[in-house]
Amino acid sequence: MDYIYEVINTKDLPVHIFLHHVEFVNKHWHDSIELLFVLKGQVTVWVQNNQYNLTEKDIMLINANDIHSLQSMEDNLLIALQIPVSLLEVHIKELEKIVFNCKSFQHDIDKQSEFDKLRSLIAQMMWAVNKEENGFMLQIQALFYQLLHLLTTQYMETSNTKQSLSDKYITRLLRITNYVKENFRQKLSLKELSEREFLSVPYLSKFIKDYLGMTFLEYVDSVRLEHAVTDLQRTDLPIIQIAIENGFPNVKSFNRVFKDVYKLTPGEFRGRMGSPSKDKEVRSQLANYVEVDKESAFNLLFVYLPHNAEEFSEKKRRVKEVYEVSVTSTAIPLEHRWKQLMTVGKAKEILFAPVQQQLIEIQKKINFRYIRFHGIFDDEMMVYTENEQGEPVYNFVYTDMVIDFLISIGVKPFVELGFMPAALASGPDTVFYTKSNVSSPKDINHWKELIRRFIEHCGARYGWTEVKQWYFEVWNEPDYSVFWRGTFEEYCYFYKNSYTAVKDVLNQLRVGGPALTTTYLLNTDWFQRFLSFCENQDCLPDFISFHSYPHNRLPTKGLSSKIHPLEEEQDLNYDTYLIYNENYLQDSIQYIKSLVRNFGLKDLEIHLTEWNSTAVHRDLTNDTSFKAAYIVKNILDNMDELYSFGYWTSTDLIEEFSAEPKLFHGGLGLMTNNGIPKSGFRAFELLNKLGSQLVAKGDGYFITKSSSGYQVMLYHYCHFDKLYSMRFNTNIDLVNRYNVFSNQYIKDKQVKIKGMEPGKYLVKQHILNRQHGSAYDQWVKMGAPSKLSLEDVEYLRSKSIPDRVVQEIILADAEDLVLNAEMTPHEVRLFEIMI
Repeated sequence: MDYIYEVINTKDLPVHIFLHHVEFVNKHWHDSIELLFVLKGQVTVWVQNNQYNLTEKDIMLINANDIHSLQSMEDNLLIALQIPVSLLEVHIKELEKIVFNCKSFQHDIDKQSEFDKLRSLIAQMMWAVNKEENGFMLQIQALFYQLLHLLTTQYMETSNTKQSLSDKYITRLLRITNYVKENFRQKLSLKELSEREFLSVPYLSKFIKDYLGMTFLEYVDSVRLEHAVTDLQRTDLPIIQIAIENGFPNVKSFNRVFKDVYKLTPGEFRGRMGSPSKDKEVRSQLANYVEVDKESAFNLLFVYLPHNAEEFSEKKRRVKEVYEVSVTSTAIPLEHRWKQLMTVGKAKEILFAPVQQQLIEIQKKINFRYIRFHGIFDDEMMVYTENEQGEPVYNFVYTDMVIDFLISIGVKPFVELGFMPAALASGPDTVFYTKSNVSSPKDINHWKELIRRFIEHCGARYGWTEVKQWYFEVWNEPDYSVFWRGTFEEYCYFYKNSYTAVKDVLNQLRVGGPALTTTYLLNTDWFQRFLSFCENQDCLPDFISFHSYPHNRLPTKGLSSKIHPLEEEQDLNYDTYLIYNENYLQDSIQYIKSLVRNFGLKDLEIHLTEWNSTAVHRDLTNDTSFKAAYIVKNILDNMDELYSFGYWTSTDLIEEFSAEPKLFHGGLGLMTNNGIPKSGFRAFELLNKLGSQLVAKGDGYFITKSSSGYQVMLYHYCHFDKLYSMRFNTNIDLVNRYNVFSNQYIKDKQVKIKGMEPGKYLVKQHILNRQHGSAYDQWVKMGAPSKLSLEDVEYLRSKSIPDRVVQEIILADAEDLVLNAEMTPHEVRLFEIMI
């Protein structure tokens, strides 16, 4: 620790609670009582010179200002909960005469039921602090008072012999310990220290022994040892250098002190710890510990939570929301730019009959204007080879088949120029299960010629009037090492040459990019440097494209053997966390728009060519009704803010991974492998019924009008809780996927619409929730069968549609139209009010 007197900051909470891994914590004290709860392993605790050996499930309370230290030589995990004396004094009279005697290991099994109550309360507090559901502060307060009642009724004792450190002695101890900590690398003597303190050597020696529980030399050695252990773990410095630099007179002295504490030599200790790693540094940083070992920690914690999750959830709560709007105010025209773009995995997949059938259904129900996809130049498209003389050979048979089909269903291609044909690639780097080469070209002129031949071929086949309406996007996510293995400068060179190749054919063609990710957009200056390059090189894009996935860093497992070996695809513990911000997309959109404005390019089209709640293809929430509310919230929050919103992706039939036999495996698509529409698909269907003019909008509602009447869309969005955002997956499985969301209570919504003309109205409700329109929930209701017959598939399709309620309403003169909806979590509801 950095100091021996620890100041406990509880901020807005009545307690300070955290997960802790112990290796060696030097003697310290604080003005708080501290409960230690061992979840795993064994820990030795010294309190006022008394030694206690704690094992799994043990609970121990350390009284305020008791000097204590901790040590363990094995893997362990504790919860530490600290309550300041200042708070205890509010509730306990004559606290100075009180001690708590709470040591579970000193009692037999018959007494453990009382300690089980303590264990459960501490576990619930730890759970609530990390889950951060709405109202969790009140929940912590309630649990705190239960805990305090238990401590005061079961473990509190009056003591006439209780000794407390006086302020005078605390100040002296702080001076002594700070002096040692600041000078431990130097030669220290008790005589020198006694002169600084104006005390005799015998008196000071006894004072240190009485209050630190060890001699002055032992304390100095313990401080030196603490720093030496850190060096052993995090560096590969020679042991002799570690000893000398940390104040030990020689290696022999270091070995003796080390062996007294750890029962092995420094060399043996380093051998057990393995190679030095700075990753171990986070284990001592409280704020990061949960992120380092979250799965282990919360798996262990879960055991101590109440068996009935309802006991500590807020699902029984109800909240009423009332919206008053007037239809007489000026309406705002809507373009519904979210309909501009939908996505498919790769070009070759568009030739699969099931994918074509799904795209036909999507176009019939929603009718997007463009389709974006990877891999127009992949080897499986057979576009480019070279003959024995090394001369290029071009073949556009498959590209024609892809584009012909898209045009036949009324959609235009949003062409991503990529990936690299193997014959043209400078290296073997690939990505995805069906390989796409992500190397730069070995010959930039051959790459430019490929683009030129492809575009000239398209112009000849489809006509320039058609091709001028397409978009040409240079590559995919060049900021992300999985998709671009070169440097930033190399991508800029590649972009400029690709841009020039398109423009040389026809200057009116739209070329843009760079399809960068918000992960890098928000955290680096990559995009700003790219725009500066384009400005200087006279190759400013005709449009900007970017991707939004709310991750701290993007997942790599399973995508690239170069970065990470292919691992089990069902593994949900990806090497990435979700950003705990339900407005992440909105914030990202406003940020990139501000950057573009700052470059004087405010009229430049900005396209969101990929977006989703996650980039992970095996996230089990992807199949749930959560996706309906997620899509609706983000489309309505950002209506017409961009030129397109390319949701990733239309179908689970995507060969970034091998085909998944499980029906609801957490795929990113709007439709399952066998063509069953998920709730996300149904959400787009309902969005498609909105009118062309905006009447009013707010958090949870959106009202439009059209020539046939008014449309009122309501939604109850529940975001991931904080635990799930850290990829803690114990609380989710194949058939139980809704325990990872916050604020899952009923919302009673009422909309009062003023200014309606008197008369008769037909009101049609479309209700999309877990009971109606969620194919996943219907599958669970069926019994979650692992295999489905064709008849079962048709049954699920027929059952997975929104509910519909139709009624007539007659309004008198000056009467408000009142709509009421009992909204369950993740529900979307559309009222069509027909004149």
